[in-house]
Amino acid sequence: MKALYLLLAVIAILAINSCDTVWDEPFTPDSDIPDSEGFYTCASGNFVLRYRLEPDNRLLCRYTAVGTGWIGIGFAPQQQMSQANFIIGYYDNTGHLRDDWGVSSTEHASDLALGGTNDCVLVTEGSDNGVSTYLQFYIPLDSGDQYDTVLTPGVEIPVIFAAGSTDDFDSYHTFYATGSIKIR
Repeated sequence: MKALYLLLAVIAILAINSCDTVWDEPFTPDSDIPDSEGFYTCASGNFVLRYRLEPDNRLLCRYTAVGTGWIGIGFAPQQQMSQANFIIGYYDNTGHLRDDWGVSSTEHASDLALGGTNDCVLVTEGSDNGVSTYLQFYIPLDSGDQYDTVLTPGVEIPVIFAAGSTDDFDSYHTFYATGSIKIR
């Protein structure tokens, strides 16, 4: 009987301490009330996205992730990464950002390589402090590019977050999480 209690205690400890899938990551639902600067927040796992709608129908994003490599966010994925509008970037004394499209459930490619445009991304600032990476960028709600998702205000939009360990656009992610936003 003691062995059974010991086994149950070990299982309980393992269950409490395991967070090995994206579904186990701590997720804070999209905030309903903006902060003093008008930003809404979506936090999930090691990621924090602050965003607000600008008067010119662009979404201003302030995106932070734990780690010193690339960070990325995919807006409105259909199945895993498929058909998500990805913004991927890194900071190495200057900001680098690329607009990608989810070409399958496990792959993405730059809009330019697919015949689209990179017109939906503008880096305005960023940092890499040795612990986390931060990027600020704009994305239009509707760029007109077939490889960009139309972001509709008032509709819940799923997002996927990812980060890698190197400063590039193509290496595999080291961790990821999910969430959702509602543009207001």
